[in-house]
Amino acid sequence: MDIESLQSFIMVVREKSISKAAQSLHVSQPTLSSRIHKLEQNLNFKLIERSWKGVELTREGKYFLPYAIESLHNISNVNAVLTSILSKEVKRTYQEVINNPDQLQIGIESWLAPCFIKFILEELKEMPEIKYKIITHPTPIIMELLELGVLDFGIFYGGKERIKQLSVPIIDDEMILLYSSKEREIKSDFSNMRYMI
Repeated sequence: MDIESLQSFIMVVREKSISKAAQSLHVSQPTLSSRIHKLEQNLNFKLIERSWKGVELTREGKYFLPYAIESLHNISNVNAVLTSILSKEVKRTYQEVINNPDQLQIGIESWLAPCFIKFILEELKEMPEIKYKIITHPTPIIMELLELGVLDFGIFYGGKERIKQLSVPIIDDEMILLYSSKEREIKSDFSNMRYMI
């Protein structure tokens, strides 16, 4: 999966037309169609359907779209940070920003950050000699960064067996199912759930 394919997919969705998207991207229509087809092959599902009304997202395409947008934004953000580090205007070195071995690397699951960030910052305030960097990402990314040795510690939901061997449970969390009050009551064993959909 490459950047051009993601950009092409997003532009097709925005324009609702392959020909208009091709014009906006300054490529030929066959080139754009090829990029979309290649992306669909890599993902193993169709993203768009062509009809007389134009281009419409498939169910899979609707699900994939926010991830495509987020991926492009993340790449753009990394590019902006690295470009500013390389410019002469910024005085900090790569080591200071990217991977300082003297810096505590902390990863927090994005959804858990609001719960734990205040506590972590209060604790770190008591140790001003410690330099640290806190990043937030979804649990799978935090776990992979831990496995690769990029993070010193992480706070995340659940985990793989390998990670569990190196982890300590912090809290037990209950899952809550919310549903419209207009609907019938859902049984605690979910046995009537299929009738509610």
